Amino acid sequence: MIKNLAITVPTIGRISIGHIEEEGDRRLPKKDNFFRITTQFKQGGDWVEHPVTASLRKNPDEKLTSIPVRLMFDKPELNFRYRYELFDKGTKRQLCVGDGEKAKRLTAEGKIQDVDCPGADRCAFGAKLGCKIFGRLYVQIEGQKNDLATFIHRTRGFNATKALQASINGLAQGFPGLLAGMPLTLKLRGKSSSLSHGSVFFYADLELRDGATLAEAAKAAKDRKEELEATGFKRDKFEEAYLQGLQASPFDETSEEADELEEWFLEEEPGGEGSSRKEGAGQASGRSERRAKSHAVIEGNAGATGLGALRRSLTHQPPGAASEAAPATA
Repeated sequence: MIKNLAITVPTIGRISIGHIEEEGDRRLPKKDNFFRITTQFKQGGDWVEHPVTASLRKNPDEKLTSIPVRLMFDKPELNFRYRYELFDKGTKRQLCVGDGEKAKRLTAEGKIQDVDCPGADRCAFGAKLGCKIFGRLYVQIEGQKNDLATFIHRTRGFNATKALQASINGLAQGFPGLLAGMPLTLKLRGKSSSLSHGSVFFYADLELRDGATLAEAAKAAKDRKEELEATGFKRDKFEEAYLQGLQASPFDETSEEADELEEWFLEEEPGGEGSSRKEGAGQASGRSERRAKSHAVIEGNAGATGLGALRRSLTHQPPGAASEAAPATA
């Protein structure tokens, strides 16, 4: 196995709550109030809609606000991976990733350092360069044809991170060994906050299928598990292989994913998670200045250290989760 090369969960598409529009000579991120399911390639500069979308719509014009999904793994950390992450705005590559206690940081010489991670709001290095929480949810959509692949939903919002982490960890602890294959729904939720200036923003959450009970969902997962075990399937070894692949490197986004990360590095609109407010010239200038500082700080630090009651009872807050929504989620 190649060292420092993360082998991530295979993906065949993206699930987003937004898109990019061109206004004059600028490309700007725009938030939607529905899910977009796309392939991993573009035509005419836009992501192509994934064929599974048509099978989920009741009519051709329907906007999807819920998606029937299943999780591929029993281990919560394989289904939803969230950390504090700092990116180089130019290369779109990760520079520093942490869990609120310890972090791995890439130096100008290309070496990986172990440093303390006090959290994005309390780290001078991260505050200067725009460190934020970053989550990646991997789900399988009902009707997809590849049983060994997933769709990825990326988010930089605290609301989505807290909701998804609570749902997944709660189910994993409440029904040990039955998380994989449990029939769930990826649901769009709306919210307003002080950071969104009263505007509604949207984020993703997981819940049971409409009309289903916890007992019915658990039974469906158990039946699926027994069916696979009867074929000789070894889930513990299956998941351990994926876990080892992820642990091979702390940096799991490469230059190959730069297009998929574009929206995070365009001039973000201020406000809450999914806010549609536009930033003024002063804010845009400030962002440009921070981008310029990014490379200077990195060079200067070369070599330096530098689902109801179940959810409520089993929730573990992500690091720094007391803060409100991050400016973007898609």
